[in-house]
Amino acid sequence: MKRIMKQCLVLLLCLLPWTAGALELTEETIFDPIPVDGAAPYAPLPEGFLPEDGGYHDASLDIRVETFRMHDTTVMEVRVKLMD
Repeated sequence: MKRIMKQCLVLLLCLLPWTAGALELTEETIFDPIPVDGAAPYAPLPEGFLPEDGGYHDASLDIRVETFRMHDTTVMEVRVKLMD
């Protein structure tokens, strides 16, 4: 099994230079930057915040925050789901 995984990894690394050209941005894929000054176009709703800093949820956004211990280390996991 390890041998197959190594062969797949080598194959992917060999194909990477050929696929890099396909990832180039064109005029159609360039986006306008979000302005950083002025009022926010979307403000979070106060009722969307979950109790105990558990995250946020509304019709377009779901954020879940979980804190736990693993290998003597505190880990904070944040899952973000965009509805649109």
